[in-house]
Amino acid sequence: MTYPCYPLTVIDLDGTYVRGNTLHIYIRCGMQRMIAHRRYLKWLYASALLCLRALRLIGHKTMKFGICRMIDSADPELRDRFVGCVRPLINPTSV
Repeated sequence: MTYPCYPLTVIDLDGTYVRGNTLHIYIRCGMQRMIAHRRYLKWLYASALLCLRALRLIGHKTMKFGICRMIDSADPELRDRFVGCVRPLINPTSV
Protein backbone atom coordinates (compact mmCIF):
# COMPACT_ATOMS: atom_id res chain seq x y z
CA MET A 1 0.00 0.00 0.00
CA THR A 2 1.36 3.42 -0.94
CA TYR A 3 0.59 6.55 1.05
CA PRO A 4 0.58 10.16 -0.15
CA CYS A 5 3.80 12.06 0.54
CA TYR A 6 2.90 14.01 3.68
CA PRO A 7 5.09 14.74 6.69
CA LEU A 8 5.23 11.71 8.93
CA THR A 9 4.16 12.19 12.53
CA VAL A 10 4.55 9.48 15.12
CA ILE A 11 3.14 9.72 18.61
CA ASP A 12 5.70 7.72 20.50
CA LEU A 13 3.84 5.76 23.15
CA ASP A 14 6.27 2.88 23.49
CA GLY A 15 4.73 0.05 25.44
CA THR A 16 1.29 1.67 25.54
CA TYR A 17 0.20 2.03 21.93
CA VAL A 18 3.13 0.29 20.24
CA ARG A 19 4.93 -2.73 21.69
CA GLY A 20 8.38 -1.54 20.73
CA ASN A 21 10.49 1.55 20.29
CA THR A 22 9.25 3.46 17.25
CA LEU A 23 12.42 5.58 17.07
CA HIS A 24 14.54 2.44 16.80
CA ILE A 25 12.23 1.07 14.11
CA TYR A 26 12.30 4.35 12.17
CA ILE A 27 16.09 4.57 12.33
CA ARG A 28 16.45 0.95 11.22
CA CYS A 29 14.07 1.51 8.28
CA GLY A 30 15.82 4.77 7.37
CA MET A 31 19.25 3.17 7.42
CA GLN A 32 18.00 0.31 5.24
CA ARG A 33 16.81 2.91 2.74
CA MET A 34 20.23 4.63 2.85
CA ILE A 35 21.81 1.34 1.78
CA ALA A 36 19.14 0.77 -0.89
CA HIS A 37 19.88 4.25 -2.32
CA ARG A 38 23.64 3.73 -1.99
CA ARG A 39 24.03 6.53 0.53
CA TYR A 40 26.94 4.77 2.18
CA LEU A 41 28.50 7.87 3.76
CA LYS A 42 25.19 8.80 5.39
CA TRP A 43 24.83 5.23 6.61
CA LEU A 44 28.37 5.29 7.99
CA TYR A 45 27.78 8.61 9.75
CA ALA A 46 24.48 7.35 11.23
CA SER A 47 26.26 4.18 12.38
CA ALA A 48 28.96 6.30 14.01
CA LEU A 49 26.29 8.31 15.87
CA LEU A 50 24.70 5.07 17.10
CA CYS A 51 28.09 3.83 18.32
CA LEU A 52 28.86 7.12 20.06
CA ARG A 53 25.46 6.96 21.75
CA ALA A 54 26.02 3.36 22.83
CA LEU A 55 29.29 4.47 24.42
CA ARG A 56 27.44 7.39 26.05
CA LEU A 57 29.74 9.89 24.38
CA ILE A 58 26.83 11.84 22.90
CA GLY A 59 23.32 12.46 24.14
CA HIS A 60 20.09 10.92 22.90
CA LYS A 61 18.94 14.18 21.34
CA THR A 62 22.19 14.61 19.37
CA MET A 63 21.97 11.06 18.07
CA LYS A 64 18.27 11.25 17.23
CA PHE A 65 18.30 14.56 15.37
CA GLY A 66 21.64 13.79 13.70
CA ILE A 67 20.29 10.58 12.21
CA CYS A 68 16.81 11.91 11.44
CA ARG A 69 18.36 14.77 9.44
CA MET A 70 19.95 12.20 7.13
CA ILE A 71 16.82 10.09 6.60
CA ASP A 72 14.71 11.00 3.59
CA SER A 73 11.34 11.28 5.32
CA ALA A 74 9.63 11.97 1.96
CA ASP A 75 10.61 8.52 0.64
CA PRO A 76 7.33 6.63 0.11
CA GLU A 77 9.13 3.27 0.43
CA LEU A 78 10.43 4.32 3.84
CA ARG A 79 6.90 5.14 4.94
CA ASP A 80 5.55 1.82 3.67
CA ARG A 81 8.35 -0.08 5.39
CA PHE A 82 7.91 1.84 8.65
CA VAL A 83 4.13 1.36 8.68
CA GLY A 84 4.62 -2.32 7.85
CA CYS A 85 7.00 -2.73 10.79
CA VAL A 86 4.92 -0.79 13.32
CA ARG A 87 1.42 -1.99 12.41
CA PRO A 88 1.89 -5.53 13.80
CA LEU A 89 3.26 -4.03 17.03
CA ILE A 90 0.18 -1.94 17.80
CA ASN A 91 -1.36 -3.03 21.06
CA PRO A 92 -4.88 -4.23 20.11
CA THR A 93 -6.29 -3.24 23.51
CA SER A 94 -5.32 0.41 22.93
CA VAL A 95 -7.15 0.82 19.60
